[in-house]
Amino acid sequence: MGLIGPDGSGKTTLARELAARSESMGSNFLYVHWRPTLGTARHTIDDEGVPIAKVDPLDRVRTVDRIQSIARLARSAVMFNAAYFLRLRPQLRTGTVIVADRWIYNYVLQPYSVRYYASERLAAFVCRYLVIRPRLIFALGADPLVLSRRTEELSEDAIRLELERIHVKMRGLDVRWLDAEESPSSLAGQVLEQLRSE
Repeated sequence: MGLIGPDGSGKTTLARELAARSESMGSNFLYVHWRPTLGTARHTIDDEGVPIAKVDPLDRVRTVDRIQSIARLARSAVMFNAAYFLRLRPQLRTGTVIVADRWIYNYVLQPYSVRYYASERLAAFVCRYLVIRPRLIFALGADPLVLSRRTEELSEDAIRLELERIHVKMRGLDVRWLDAEESPSSLAGQVLEQLRSE
């Protein structure tokens, strides 16, 4: 499953709850934060792997910035698919519960965080059609003011924009919304119930 939503919406907290529930049910659990790696067998939620860079938008986007952005997007698409087939798919076949925090969707939802300055439509196309996507995608949302109080990373306006981008840019995908103001235990129950019903 994939988890998306602004910083402060509780993706990592929900992933921890899902990990605990999976272990209590006797299932293996694998957590992928943003970019899956090919080298290690697994990493824990507290060892989140490759961090997402916190960068500001460029004042002026040059042609070279756009070209580099497209190259990064292409490289990421190849890496995500390779990681899925070489690392994640074998785990899925053994019944492992895999939570992908953000997956490749930062190219669509927070493009500056991955230094992407090229066409939004291209990024949406690549993320939607050229990269293997999670079977279920859950979006955590709440009032932007509430979420802005939980994080120093994004302003209330940035959170509002990201929530709007989820509604618009992820249209056509089966995105299931969760109320980020509910308890992690309640959210984990909802997620696992939907996972079982699929």
